[in-house]
Amino acid sequence: MRFALAAGIAAASMLIAWWKIPTTYSTGTGEQHSVVLRDGSTLNLNSRSTVRIQYSSHERVVDLLEGQALFEVAQDAARPFVVRTGSTQVRAIGTEFDVYRKTTGTVVTVLEGRVGVESQGLRGSDNGGSLRSPQSSLNAVTSTTRPSAQTPAPKRAAATGRTELLLLAGEQLTITPRTAVKSAPANLAAATAWTQRRLVFDSTPLSEVAEEFNRYNQRQLVVRDSTLNSFQIDGVFSSTDPMALIRFLSDRPEMKVTETDSEIIITQK
Repeated sequence: MRFALAAGIAAASMLIAWWKIPTTYSTGTGEQHSVVLRDGSTLNLNSRSTVRIQYSSHERVVDLLEGQALFEVAQDAARPFVVRTGSTQVRAIGTEFDVYRKTTGTVVTVLEGRVGVESQGLRGSDNGGSLRSPQSSLNAVTSTTRPSAQTPAPKRAAATGRTELLLLAGEQLTITPRTAVKSAPANLAAATAWTQRRLVFDSTPLSEVAEEFNRYNQRQLVVRDSTLNSFQIDGVFSSTDPMALIRFLSDRPEMKVTETDSEIIITQK
């Protein structure tokens, strides 16, 4: 009996230890991966992306180290599902949302349910901060904004002194170190186009177009002329057909495209 009890305790301890062991998932250039996590949630990982997952008895934590991921979260009121990208934290219980960690900041898009976004760079308009609607930002996609009465005001997170903003289904928040731009309604089809191997650009600066293109292709797109970085691109392209975008850029009268074995170089004509 004592042996059986000891064996049971040892097995339980091993199970708890296994549950707490971090798990890392990663994709290479042009790869995508989908996996059902141990709690029943689904992780869809975009190209050149890495996540580290660690569960405990009180929360489920995912560190998005680079890239983009779409989460379909299994309901568990006792253990919130938290996605972290540096100083930004996205908290959900049961919902579907996309998180994109760019070099310039983090984009959070809610497809279903709602999430709370907390970040050191997020400050509410009520305290003189920089939470803005798309119309007041040069970097945001064109959209309409819900009346302020329908948009929950940011609140202070007591434990961290940071600000948490509630995002509802159909809303998107773009956070940089200095600004937070909310789009409502968001272009959900564009935000999740990567799951269908499509790249959607809507007045997107060329520098961001190059960053997106380079996640899917071994030959990297390099903008050598900094005056072209803010040049805006509109269009829908296949991520599996890199030459479609290159042909499009080659046709721009402002640009010269030079191809080598390892790079596609963009300069001004």
